[in-house]
Amino acid sequence: AYIATGSGSVSQKWSGSAATALTASGAAQWQESFASPTGVHMPKADHCATHQNRMWVASTNEDAVAYPDRIRWSRPLFPESWRSADYIDIPEGGSGITALVSFGESLLVFKKRSVHAIYGFDNDTWSKVQLTGKLGTVNPQTVAVTEGMVYFFCWPDGLFGFDGQQFQDLFLSMRPLIQLGSVTDASIGNAHVAVLNRRIWVSLPADSTTTSNFSLVLD
Repeated sequence: AYIATGSGSVSQKWSGSAATALTASGAAQWQESFASPTGVHMPKADHCATHQNRMWVASTNEDAVAYPDRIRWSRPLFPESWRSADYIDIPEGGSGITALVSFGESLLVFKKRSVHAIYGFDNDTWSKVQLTGKLGTVNPQTVAVTEGMVYFFCWPDGLFGFDGQQFQDLFLSMRPLIQLGSVTDASIGNAHVAVLNRRIWVSLPADSTTTSNFSLVLD
């Protein structure tokens, strides 16, 4: 298991019994060889995901420089081997990537007010497409993936689903919670979306200091 611990600290891997800190990728710490990929490295990053036999990271810190809109990918089947040129910057849709998930044949990159998809199979075919410039998500905890749908909470619009083709508004019945001020932007960083027992669960803290919350269950 590979863990991105934040752009301010090194990434880790977990063997099942022990954690190991990975060397931060950067100057003199890239594995440029195509023929013999090696290394025990991983960029400092806020997010990570596996996709197309590679490890991906987003919102990186390289040589003490923050790249909040950057995604990187490892060598195929070598999650600890990274080349300096293997990245895509996504400045569109505002600053800061908030979540990164693999869904079908695409890698979805979320910002607070945009969603982007990375399509392709290798360095020669990667392409990025902005799916929406109106919706996004707050943080990694507000995205949940099922086989046929990605669910995410967009502030202040509510819960949405994406099936690979279109976005669906799923929050109509609970939108008064936001309209009446029961849920505010002061607490939205503590929201969660999860998949459990074939249902989608949404937890919305009533404020930033209490543990009370509202939950929405969709069959």
